[in-house]
Amino acid sequence: MEKEMSACQQKQIAERRAQNSYALIVHYDPQQCEQLQQAVETLGITCLSSRSGQDALRAWQTIHQRGTKVNWLIVNHRISDGSGSEFTSLAQAKKLLLEHQTQLFFLAPQEESTSKLPLKQGVTVIEDNFPTAALTKVLKSRINYDNLTTPNDSSVTPTVLVVDDNDLGRQAVSVQLESAGLTVIEAVNGAEAIKQVSEQRIDLILMDIQMPVMDGLEATRHLKDPSQAVPCATPIIAMTAHAPEETSKTFKDAGFSAHMQKPIEIESLYTALKHWLPAWDNNSAVLTLANAPQSPLSFTLTEVNIDAGLRRVAGKHDVYKKLLTSFVTQFSQFEQQTIDSIATGQINDVIRQTHTLKGSASTLGAETLYQLAEKLEKQLHSNNYPKTLHKVGQKITGLCQEISQLELANPATTQNHLDGSDRILKNILQQLIEPLTKLKAANIKQLQSQLYLYRWPETLCEPVDKLHQLLDSYQFRAALDHAQSLIGKLEI
Repeated sequence: MEKEMSACQQKQIAERRAQNSYALIVHYDPQQCEQLQQAVETLGITCLSSRSGQDALRAWQTIHQRGTKVNWLIVNHRISDGSGSEFTSLAQAKKLLLEHQTQLFFLAPQEESTSKLPLKQGVTVIEDNFPTAALTKVLKSRINYDNLTTPNDSSVTPTVLVVDDNDLGRQAVSVQLESAGLTVIEAVNGAEAIKQVSEQRIDLILMDIQMPVMDGLEATRHLKDPSQAVPCATPIIAMTAHAPEETSKTFKDAGFSAHMQKPIEIESLYTALKHWLPAWDNNSAVLTLANAPQSPLSFTLTEVNIDAGLRRVAGKHDVYKKLLTSFVTQFSQFEQQTIDSIATGQINDVIRQTHTLKGSASTLGAETLYQLAEKLEKQLHSNNYPKTLHKVGQKITGLCQEISQLELANPATTQNHLDGSDRILKNILQQLIEPLTKLKAANIKQLQSQLYLYRWPETLCEPVDKLHQLLDSYQFRAALDHAQSLIGKLEI
């Protein structure tokens, strides 16, 4: 059952009727076209429809002659006299979209290319893989939402949700997206992703598959379920270490729009952004990032391709060093912890941690360790004795020792110029709560940099250092608990 309209939405409908707002639907199927038209008209919008591009252009000219404009253009990828992409390109050539400031909704199947669509208009790509009734709900929700926010504004930065329980891998992808000028929010499992989608507009979702609580397949099935009141229209891209031929049908059946091989390389990310965010006019930022010369680090690590790891964090030295520190924190005791967990029958936990190790090694460019972790994971899945465990442990020990001997710059030793106090710390912590709750990495980093500006009293040094350790290792949930506890203990 659909939710009742809010007072704000009811007011919108009345305003649209008074302003004589128009929508134009171009669709080859008369029955689907009629159902879409009926749905849009319930929003107070005068709706015209056409099966062909030529008829649609004539209808558009008629509306223009009346001194009004087409506010929404809904184009199916198939129309009777050509393709939807060709029609939108023709409309762009005639400057109809620009003159009318028209919002374009493009109904496309997963395999349809949107590369020919106008790139500087407000384009919303909706997958045409829903039953018609569900598709109308999606369309209605997007029209209502877009008009409550900022319709037709291509200057609004798209928001990308990155869902991955692997802290190192998630942060590497987020840094690439942030460096390309996108807004990034994060989630560590499918359940958190569903919550994020329900609370805000998200333009693209990058979803890992193997996660605790709720995996990526289950989360995507839930989001794309046509029985939902409003199925999620946002494209969802699977991030997986498996070969595409092994998983493509499974992903498509679950509702994924596409998939990318992990670790995520900047070139494949650029291709995905260009395809799934056609309204975004800043794709050149990603291309520039991909082709930018990369300055090397001043150290080397045995059997680690540092250049590959740096590319996965957009060439940012400080981020790569933090990932190295996080690796030591997370995996230095891996072999002993694995032995203990196997002894107590916690095999699923061992498999999950091994999978995380494999992804982290891949992100850093530790290629030999990645291959050994992959072998260990297969042995664990087949219930065989993990013969590779000791080799994995040796590699981890050697890498952790090398990392620990490096002089990785610590901003806490160079930037603490001001005297801190309970009041200042409490203020920063209170600001941290919201981005830690929503896993907004960029905001977290910015606030953490404020912590480094102060020389804290002796009584605060230990809890602040602990917070830095949690933030540096991307343990944002634990950092949130610690920050909330610390706020309660501070005396103001």
